[in-house]
Amino acid sequence: MPPFPPKKVDSPRSRIKEVITVIDDGVGSGTGISVVELELKNGERPFGLRWNTSNWSPNPDLGFPSSRGKPTWFIVGRDEIHNFLKAIEAAAKFLEDQKNIDKNSI
Repeated sequence: MPPFPPKKVDSPRSRIKEVITVIDDGVGSGTGISVVELELKNGERPFGLRWNTSNWSPNPDLGFPSSRGKPTWFIVGRDEIHNFLKAIEAAAKFLEDQKNIDKNSI
């Protein structure tokens, strides 16, 4: 189980009404990234993502992102999720290309 179970992460509180569905708690998939469907107070239903631990925080068990000592969600709208995935795929391709460059330069 992640340090903060996804159902209990409710920040930013001014925007989130509830965590509707835990799509992935990051443990079973081995990614360490929780993905949920949220319901916002304005009725929108975006996705929330967060790392379960963090090397960027004084408290690694807090995860990332966090604000004011509380775990929080990185919110990605339903219309934006495909663009977000394209950006992640571009980063993965960049890493693969770099690996190939490094292999060929030996």
